[in-house]
Amino acid sequence: KLLIITNRESDLSSLLVKHFGATTVDMEKAKAMRLDEFDSVAVLGGTERGAVVFHHELRTKLEAYADSGKKLFLEFVNSFRYVYSASAKRISHHRLVVADDEINGLEQGELLDTHANSYSRPHFLMPNTKTLLYYHPYVPAHDRTPMSREQIESGEVAFWRCENVLSCAFKICDFRKARLAPKERFDSLVSYIVKFLTNETIE
Repeated sequence: KLLIITNRESDLSSLLVKHFGATTVDMEKAKAMRLDEFDSVAVLGGTERGAVVFHHELRTKLEAYADSGKKLFLEFVNSFRYVYSASAKRISHHRLVVADDEINGLEQGELLDTHANSYSRPHFLMPNTKTLLYYHPYVPAHDRTPMSREQIESGEVAFWRCENVLSCAFKICDFRKARLAPKERFDSLVSYIVKFLTNETIE
């Protein structure tokens, strides 16, 4: 059973409802729910203008849910556990760079473009965090770029996994409407999110 917490429908929520019968509730209703009845939870904050700041009641429930070992996906969330993020900012000259080969269909150094997106940079990360994508300004390349470990570590972390919690610091829930490109690479990224939440793959 999958629960989606979001304040409006999006490309990603529609996909998860269509293929997996996910339950969808808004942030306010989620405060009163028992999350432990669900196998995984996705919080889609990309529907909002600014990064989501949780009501303390919902944040406490979500942190307890993550502590139980169940899978949690967070999109465009200001802070969670000990990870606090900067205020969201508009970005236009930054490119997403693949930092790791973990995502099927994406290779280290490949570039993705989020165009004029919004980004809430984490000030620091939890121990045992694996960076999967990061932003880098003014990358002078078309398709891919070689990046040293020092360059990766100096980039702005954008997509990362810490054990059973997967986090995205930019807006991805409307990946079709926003025309995030290249399409095939964002399809791979969305498929990774879906697999993380459901243990299933979709065509």
